[in-house]
Amino acid sequence: MSKRRRQAAADNDGSLYASQQKIYPREVQGRFQRLRTLAVFALLGLFYVLPWLSWDDRQAVLFDLPARKFYVFGLIFGRRIFST
Repeated sequence: MSKRRRQAAADNDGSLYASQQKIYPREVQGRFQRLRTLAVFALLGLFYVLPWLSWDDRQAVLFDLPARKFYVFGLIFGRRIFST
């Protein structure tokens, strides 16, 4: 820091640290912001509701990570092990 700056900061309030102007985010409006908000609510709604739905006496969406199987509306996706 230059000597002039240091002297100017010290002259203001006796401190070597100058206070800075606060920064506030502004509110964003528009078509894409509304689309983003709608997508957030829709995806979070799915995230919270899908595990509670039943499909063929099973949980509608289940990710069984230790077994590496994914159950999605009656379909089973997973790694198949072939013996040679």
